[in-house]
Formats: sequence, C-alpha cells, structure tokens
Amino acid sequence: MRRLAAIALVLAAALAAVLAVTLVHRSRASPALAGPVTVNWALSSTAVAFGDTVGAEIDVVSRDSDVPASSVRVATSFAPFTVVSTRVDRAHAGGASLLRTKVTLQCLTRACLPPPGGHLVAFRPAVVSYLKGGRRAQTVIPWARLDVASRLPPGAAATGVIDTAPPLDPRFARSPETVRLVLLVATLLLALGGAVLVVSVLWPSSSGARRWAKLSPLERSLQLVDAAARGESETERRRTLDQLALRLGEAKAPQLELQTRALAWGEAPPAREDLTHLVAEVRSTLNGKVRG
Repeated sequence: MRRLAAIALVLAAALAAVLAVTLVHRSRASPALAGPVTVNWALSSTAVAFGDTVGAEIDVVSRDSDVPASSVRVATSFAPFTVVSTRVDRAHAGGASLLRTKVTLQCLTRACLPPPGGHLVAFRPAVVSYLKGGRRAQTVIPWARLDVASRLPPGAAATGVIDTAPPLDPRFARSPETVRLVLLVATLLLALGGAVLVVSVLWPSSSGARRWAKLSPLERSLQLVDAAARGESETERRRTLDQLALRLGEAKAPQLELQTRALAWGEAPPAREDLTHLVAEVRSTLNGKVRG
C-alpha cells in the first residue's frame, strides 16, 4: 500500500508539472491584449546633461486576427534633437506581432543649449497607425518632457558662451591679383609638363630611332650584343654574336671575326662576361671604325 501511495504521489506531481508547463506556455503563446493594438513607450531617462544621448523606445503589440502586422507604422519627430541611430525589430508569437522601435537621440546645437538652471524639452507626440477592418486607424502617444541640465557652473553665466567663429581679418598678406597670376602661371607650366609627358609616352621611339639610324652597322651590332649580355636568352646571345661576326668581316678584322664566331657557336653557352669583354675589345681595337 505504501508503494502504491508513493507511485500515485509521483504520478500526481508529474501531472501537475505537465499542466503547469502547458498553462505557462499557453499564457505566453496567447497574450491577452486589451485591444487590437497595445502600445508601450518610454524614454531611457527624463533628465540628461547637455550633449548626452537619450534613448526612446516604442513597443507596438498587435493581434494578427484584427490587424495585419505589415500595416503597423510608427512616426516620430524629436526636434531639436538629432536621431543618431534607429533600430526596428519585428517578432511573431501565438497570434500576436511585436514591432519594437529604438531610437538614440543627441543634440549639440544652440537650440538645446540650456541656461544654468536647465530647461525642459517637449517632443512632438509619436503616431502609431495601422489597418483595422480595411481602414487606417492611429494612436497618438505623448512623450514625457526631457529635463536638459547645463554643464556650466552657476558663476559662468556672466561670461556667456560663444559658439561662432571669430571675425576674419579682411586684409590680405598678398594681393589677390598677384596670387591669381602666380597660380595661373603654375597651372600653365603644369599643363605644359603634362603635355610633354603625353607626347613622350605616345611617341617614345621618334628621337631614339633617329639616333639609331645615325649609328654605323658595326656600332648597332655591338649595342645588340651588349643588350643580349644583360639578358638570359642563350639563343639571343648566339644570334647577336653571329651578326657581329659578319660586321667584323666587313670591317676587315679577321682575328676578331674568328674570335666572335668561336664564342657564338662554341659548345659552352656564351657567358655574360665573355660578351662584355668582346665588346670592349672590339671598341678598343677598331676605335674609329666602330662609329664611322
């Protein structure tokens, strides 16, 4: 009997727990609304110092069966304060919808500058509008007045507060006409320099082609060999050396011609030092024949 009583007690406790959880869940899932729309609103503080931020929050709970959630709108105006940030959240639960609007406000202008004793700021009422039965309805919610206190000590009232820039000296250290002329000349010089750069980029080979045409065939070959020595292509080095050998044959320099051909078509790849040494040797040996 004692065991049966204990089991019955445990089952009754479990049933009570299940009923409690179910009732709590139902109470949360189906909130009891006073009407189709319930509005809660408040300021984060009703007393601030000049320059501080203050928050405003509006919670609109609507019954989905009476008011479409998408039709709920909140219109606010907090002049002379400026809206620093706005956050809007929506949620749905148990046939009801929540529209939560959070606004952060701040004012740093003369319109909010309080006297030493502070002053009260009255915001315009917020308007919550929604559709009910296909018609637009609205609810006006008033804000509590905001007490803005001064940051200045009481004795600072006589000195006053200046938030405007001091007047500028109307006199000029330099004549405006002179400055204008200097700037105009500098602009023309910069434009001319830019034009020269554009021309040099578009026609970079015009002057170089004329200088190249004035060189002798032997000098051209020497410059090509010198350029190939700075590169890494073995084929280019052999080709330029072979052309140089032809030019040396035309210049009646058989010893240098044989030396160049041996370097061009030897088993070992032509080394950079060998090409540089050969160019210097040809210039020193032939001298005037190189450019002539």
